[in-house]
Amino acid sequence: MEENEQPSCSSQIIQSSNGPIESIFDLPQLVVDKIFSNLTYDDMSKSRGVNQDFNDYVKTEMTKGFEKLGKIIANCKTDVKKELPKRESERRRHRLTRINEIYSALDTRYSLLDLTYKKFMRHSHQIVNICFIPGKVLDEFHRVLDILRRCRESGGEFTGDSTELLKEMRDLSSMAMEHYEEHILPNLESKAESLGIGALSFDAFSIPSIKRRRFGKMCRDNHGLQVMPNFEANAVNNSPAARDFPKTMQDKIDEMQKKIDSQQLEIRALTEGITAMTQYFGQAFPKQRQNLRRFLHRFPIFNGGILQNSPEGTSGCSASTSGTPQKTSRKRKIAEENQEEVSKSL
Repeated sequence: MEENEQPSCSSQIIQSSNGPIESIFDLPQLVVDKIFSNLTYDDMSKSRGVNQDFNDYVKTEMTKGFEKLGKIIANCKTDVKKELPKRESERRRHRLTRINEIYSALDTRYSLLDLTYKKFMRHSHQIVNICFIPGKVLDEFHRVLDILRRCRESGGEFTGDSTELLKEMRDLSSMAMEHYEEHILPNLESKAESLGIGALSFDAFSIPSIKRRRFGKMCRDNHGLQVMPNFEANAVNNSPAARDFPKTMQDKIDEMQKKIDSQQLEIRALTEGITAMTQYFGQAFPKQRQNLRRFLHRFPIFNGGILQNSPEGTSGCSASTSGTPQKTSRKRKIAEENQEEVSKSL
């Protein structure tokens, strides 16, 4: 009788002050956070497929972890730079030089990830709002940071191979960005376009949580979608990617300008070579002038670079080649004039 009076373990329901606990998320928030803190980010990302409650909670924690990672990298870089000497010659021989270079590499890779995912990771519309998906990338970042932290706390320097240390992190992040751009981003953009949602509507704290009462009352926008009322612009503007974006873009602009200058020099050299060859063939083979005229009519691309036989024509062409580019109609008119002059000379 006593055994029959005691309920089995499978039928027991844990009671709390708010009623029966049927799910892990009915526990106090502090308890839930403590349970998930024992998991790696990779394990947390895999648990999103359990149900909608797990998915919503993990989305919040993954994005929080990504934002926290950026702050950790920025603070570590600042602390290391404070310990480095001001002189460049002394800095190269300092024990923290290699550690500082690794932190810079981590910051650069984090900026690339932030630029890749932030378009929809901070979107205010819940339908297209995503979290930072690759949990294994976060785990690898923290593994490298833990190694550097132990080196700094021991007062020593990093004597290993920095390339080997960062190899796994670079490979994982590159594969994650490639997978996102090829398989996830097109679907998000098409979904946002079909709903008429702007792609630059960011909100750093728009991901819903299990306990929505923690974030305040939900409101609805013009599209009838639930959005969070509070918008923290500083969370976006103070990120490492936002600080490094002007410098990164300026470096790309300078690199493209160097390529343009190099190509202009090559075009000028080729134009002068074609001009010299045309003049030589016209003078060396006077009987072939008719064929040369036909060739010029057949390939008008060479007409813009044909020079006159006079020295004035040579200097004029050089000036026009090295000068600023003109409109297409103006170039076409000059090419026709050059073609007529060559035809007359032949």
